[in-house]
Amino acid sequence: IMAPKRTTATTTSTAMTDAQLKAPITQGVVDALRKLKQTELAEMVMTTMILELVAEEQSELVVSTTTMTSSNVNP
Repeated sequence: IMAPKRTTATTTSTAMTDAQLKAPITQGVVDALRKLKQTELAEMVMTTMILELVAEEQSELVVSTTTMTSSNVNP
């Protein structure tokens, strides 16, 4: 009976300091927060635009209702 062959794997590792490990993590957090702020700003702008459009349409509706009522009263 032959003994099983042993294989060894060699891996190369690079020592990293805490600062080197934390830098990409910190950058990822900063990038995520920046994206979140941009998303929130975009949502606020869209909400404002929608509210302005609704306000304009309500004003136009009031004007047209008043005009129609006035024309109906004076034959």
